[in-house]
Amino acid sequence: MRGCKIIVGIIVILSIFHLSQTASLSAEDILPDYKLFNLNNGLQVVLTKDSRLPMVDFALVVKTGSAADSAGTSGLAMLTAEMLRMGTANYSRDELAGVLETLGGTGEVEVRRDYTQISGNFLAQDLDEGLKLLAEVVLYPTLDEESLNSLRRRFVSNRIHERRLPEVLAEEMIFARYFGNNGYGLPVEGKINGLENITIDNIRTFYERNYRPNNAALIVAGDFDAGVIRKTIERLFGFWKPGDVLSSSMVNPVMPDSLEILLVNKPDAPVTYFLIGCPTVAAESPELAALALFNYSLGAGGEVSHLYRYLVRERGLVHDIRSGFEGTRWYNMFAITGSTEHNLAAAAVEEVLKILSEDIMLRPPVAELEAAKHYHKGVLYQTLENTAGVANVMSSLTGLELGLDYYKRISEVIKGIKPAFIRDCAARYLNPSRMTIIIVGPELTIKRDLKQLGTVRVLEIGHD
Repeated sequence: MRGCKIIVGIIVILSIFHLSQTASLSAEDILPDYKLFNLNNGLQVVLTKDSRLPMVDFALVVKTGSAADSAGTSGLAMLTAEMLRMGTANYSRDELAGVLETLGGTGEVEVRRDYTQISGNFLAQDLDEGLKLLAEVVLYPTLDEESLNSLRRRFVSNRIHERRLPEVLAEEMIFARYFGNNGYGLPVEGKINGLENITIDNIRTFYERNYRPNNAALIVAGDFDAGVIRKTIERLFGFWKPGDVLSSSMVNPVMPDSLEILLVNKPDAPVTYFLIGCPTVAAESPELAALALFNYSLGAGGEVSHLYRYLVRERGLVHDIRSGFEGTRWYNMFAITGSTEHNLAAAAVEEVLKILSEDIMLRPPVAELEAAKHYHKGVLYQTLENTAGVANVMSSLTGLELGLDYYKRISEVIKGIKPAFIRDCAARYLNPSRMTIIIVGPELTIKRDLKQLGTVRVLEIGHD
């Protein structure tokens, strides 16, 4: 699934290891050693030093994302974030790009459902200039109407293109099915009607309410002098004014009583794309750790997973298949996704549900459980092997409000997880009889066979 993700491998940390002497992972904290402090205005700062390369990565996290959008102005969080790069009090858009190019640095803006991340990568010798640029775009954006109109045209064009992609339609539909036409139920990039409704006053109001130091955190990872960088951050961000920020509230999904099948009619689809999923639990829950272990054997383990081995290699029913979770602050959306030939769609979906049911009934073998632990360990190792990965992981933990001690807490939970608990969690949260199945393909070709699985509701793509 695209967009904001906590990959399964970094949700569950199953062992403790070392990256290097300069970026050691302590047995207590899992993450590389870091220093944490707050400015007087409430900005949280996290510093983690790594001198292996003369590089620095940073990320400023604003703890508001697209979940704050409403149906009438969907895309507001994304447009506001992108507007930061369209010019500031001291730099035009082209000048900002020119400075970045001259320094050989990079700057990115990414909006997720629960938070927004503005990140950068610079040579250590240019860190001061990099942080100056960060402060410039976050604290002093011009937010002018001409730039909004230019961005809006690009976003609408992108939206028209994205709605042709089956995987985009399916992902958006699964969130909309469970969370409705607001917040989590809206696409991060917004809908065309919502984008067209957004005014410059909407942008400025959203910025003023959410881009506040007491709603943000700055993570810096790399080769720097801790004393010097602290003074630099205080100088650049100390005058950022705090404000009243609305705290997010838990959003409850609307769960179906039985299996439901939604067929998105796409007559020109070259293959049939399917998504089978449901919301599960929050990352804080021990049950998610158990579900992640279960999912390794089911579909996250690549060619050794049950879904791939049986449906791709042995039966040839699907072209590809995988399963995983997309994380939000309150729920992790589970999904099995894949593609197949039109005439095989019903058979493929039926076999997926069958394998899921069988895996739930089985007690996970010890060997598979150990393999799952090694898999997640390896993914974490790869994620934290450089400063960009460290900054990104810390940003995710901060944006999702899990706390930087999350890995320490969850690793203790993992030690006590037994195979029976894994099976019980899978039965409780991944019940095939209460899943939502979304099929994107030609109705005339696939509906008749799909009806053998249950009632099929046909949806047309229509206007966004």
